[in-house]
Amino acid sequence: MDPRTNPFAPGAGATPPELAGREKIIEDVSIGLHRISYCSIRCGFF
Repeated sequence: MDPRTNPFAPGAGATPPELAGREKIIEDVSIGLHRISYCSIRCGFF
């Protein structure tokens, strides 16, 4: 089988050791989650 198209290659579906190039996305999600939790506590939703 062609190793480039083999979906059963070792490591397929495994979490990568580093999320290279995703710092902006991770930071944006972190800020959004912080805002949601802050507003939920401050506004009395929880």
